[in-house]
Amino acid sequence: MRVCANLPLAGRDVRLDLFRGLANRGIFLDHIPHEVLSWITIKNYGFSDAADLFVFISGYTEKDPPPT
Repeated sequence: MRVCANLPLAGRDVRLDLFRGLANRGIFLDHIPHEVLSWITIKNYGFSDAADLFVFISGYTEKDPPPT
């Protein structure tokens, strides 16, 4: 059996993609009316919600990497 995989680029941090995906899940949960899981999202505990977190992480991942 032959397996081919597309690996991410060496400069990309997949941990940021994980947190961006979690923020995307939070946005989804916040838009479902009367959803029990939306009670634990960050919009209920602060001044921002998951959309702000998503934009922040996206902006952080798009910055230029430091020179080596």
